[in-house]
Amino acid sequence: MKKLILFLLLVPLVSFGQEYYVSAREGLNVREAPDAKAKKIETLLYGQKVTVESETGIKLTINDFDQSSGDTKIIEGEWVKIEYAKTFYTILGDGDIYSDPYEIKKYEGYIFNGFLKEASFPQYIDENYIDFNSMDNIRLPEGTVVYFNEDDKAYESNPSIIEYFKDVEKPKSLTSCYKYKSGILFSGIAYDIILSDPFYEINPINYSPKKYKSGPKIDIYIAEFKNGVLTGKQKRINPLEGIETEKIKIIDIDQIGVEKEIVIKYSDLTIEFGDLQEYVHVNDVAFFDLDGNRISDFPPFNFWVDNRESFLFDMNNKNKFLKIKYFPEYIEPKGQYGIQDKIHFFNSDCNLYNIVKEVEVIEDFNS
Repeated sequence: MKKLILFLLLVPLVSFGQEYYVSAREGLNVREAPDAKAKKIETLLYGQKVTVESETGIKLTINDFDQSSGDTKIIEGEWVKIEYAKTFYTILGDGDIYSDPYEIKKYEGYIFNGFLKEASFPQYIDENYIDFNSMDNIRLPEGTVVYFNEDDKAYESNPSIIEYFKDVEKPKSLTSCYKYKSGILFSGIAYDIILSDPFYEINPINYSPKKYKSGPKIDIYIAEFKNGVLTGKQKRINPLEGIETEKIKIIDIDQIGVEKEIVIKYSDLTIEFGDLQEYVHVNDVAFFDLDGNRISDFPPFNFWVDNRESFLFDMNNKNKFLKIKYFPEYIEPKGQYGIQDKIHFFNSDCNLYNIVKEVEVIEDFNS
């Protein structure tokens, strides 16, 4: 019995300046000129990102045999000029400081566009999903807290920011934990498509050559937001391999911005000076409610760690009763010092932190 050979005509549609990825699992050759006999520069990898710079009008037809299915596809296309990139990371030596050890190098060449696919994935992304990058991500200087009531002093000092959010009553310390759509706290599902270039490592210590480490890869991120807060189900998809990873992030949104009060008294504190930051240790701390009742099961209360509040460093406050007004806020952890890989929202871990708003010494407090 003769093997049935399937002939499928594919005509790729390519737009200039748009991102595509290499769909050939065996890779795709880049050449110095739009000719199959021209010198090969290198082979792009499966899933590698390219940008089409221009068309050449030089047509090409390829018979592509799929070993797994036994089918042959006739693919028509043309030679196009493309730009592609590689990411290099320089390992830091002892005492070395780099503003950014990452370097992206770009290259050009010619490839056959029949093995390019548009970086859109309707099988994973619903038409009702919102592009993550189309939403507003507003950052304020570290430690800045804005209250969105027009009567607040913050409104007088910076009305241009408050005007967008005048209908929001809860205080917010704006970070990337919040997302906005046209100035309105976003509720819904957002997606993000990240195409990563091949990743190479440079070790200047032993003068090793550029070493291929990983990639290229494509990641689709999908996340639920409620009232601007990144919460609920989050999903990361590898469309090249069909792998999906899920996690659930639940935040008690009703607690965000709700002001609370507590009374504390500490007897002493110790400040250790490390190489990169100060470490504050508060000793013999007692907690009380406003009626003077001792609270023995109060959860960890790291005002001094998270806020670096100046009231702690006033030694006159030792052994005094301090009424603290605070509110839980949804913010990103400060993280460690030094160089870190770039983190996407899927890998970040925003949490509720207690932010101090006001401190008052109570002279006649009875406990």
